[in-house]
Amino acid sequence: MPIEPPTEQATFTRIAATVAEISAAIDALTHEELHALKTFGRERIHMLMDKQRGRDDEDLLQEAITDTLMGNRHWYQDVDFCHYLYWAMKSISDRW
Repeated sequence: MPIEPPTEQATFTRIAATVAEISAAIDALTHEELHALKTFGRERIHMLMDKQRGRDDEDLLQEAITDTLMGNRHWYQDVDFCHYLYWAMKSISDRW
């Protein structure tokens, strides 16, 4: 017996966080989260070796934040902001 498709299709639209929501998430980062992000950034920079070109962990974190605030990267609030920044930093450093 064939399965009939549903008559109504559910849609789910994700909306990226606004600049105000991103700014609030930045302000809400704990000391421990910032420390963990900077430690991760140092590890990523160390892996780059000759591709560093004078950049450091702070540059990597700031680029992730700036890209997000400028709309070049999108954070969705169903993702933890700290985890989002980890993945953004990994993506950025992979491009360097």
